[in-house]
Amino acid sequence: MFCQQEKKRQPSSGWRRNSEGIFQAKTSVSKEQKKDLAGYVSYREERKRVKESLRFENSYGTVAFGADERGGLMILASEKRRHNSQGITEKEKTLWESRQTERLMGQGRVIANAGGLKEGAFAFQHQPGDSRFEMMKRMKQYASAHEQETVRRMMPFLSDKEDLDRKRCLEEAARTMRERGKEFWAGELNLARENEEQLLQQNRQMESFFNQKLVQAMNEVKMETPQISRSPFLMSQLMSILVNALLDQQDEKEDEKKDEAKTDENNGVSDSESEKK
Repeated sequence: MFCQQEKKRQPSSGWRRNSEGIFQAKTSVSKEQKKDLAGYVSYREERKRVKESLRFENSYGTVAFGADERGGLMILASEKRRHNSQGITEKEKTLWESRQTERLMGQGRVIANAGGLKEGAFAFQHQPGDSRFEMMKRMKQYASAHEQETVRRMMPFLSDKEDLDRKRCLEEAARTMRERGKEFWAGELNLARENEEQLLQQNRQMESFFNQKLVQAMNEVKMETPQISRSPFLMSQLMSILVNALLDQQDEKEDEKKDEAKTDENNGVSDSESEKK
């Protein structure tokens, strides 16, 4: 009767209520042992593929962090199965580079399989040098503005508007029942509101966990990427210095040539005067 989106939402958020939804972090390996990003199939040659830095996963899916050859960070969410045995195809479990479609996300972009912007494996691609704050801001903005079910199930902390709206709705419904003297229904609605608050707390805990792993992945990318490619600003500064140095060298050479020409000219005048004498 109240907050009727419950039936629509419950399967997507229900997995967070049980132990199978607890994430386990997988430690990164050495640079020489790095594998391709989990859930991403690339057609590129080995050295140009996105390599996994770290990932965390539960019984339902994986969130993996990886870097491309330029040092840009990719964050990929993929599912193994769905709550209450909802069906998932093999195509939806994996992001295929050869079939991917893209959408701009500020300075970055999002990547999905063709026709899969709303369902299936999904990735956020960030630019080299992006800060954690910039990445989180763009991902939250995208998740709030677009419906992407895999992101909503695997990274629910990116957009908690639905949970907040439902909590407020339950609070109002419980107050209405209490005002009408229907204490039993008011109690039931309060229990539902408390469950919703637990989900919001889990979101906050998961976001804190995610931020820790994001910083860890960024640090690994920085260590493995040449400094010049980490910062576009640094690259432009270094290029400017190099160009100016080359121009200075060229000016010095031209000045030397002019000085040599003047010296030769003066020597020629001196020789002709000596001959006249």
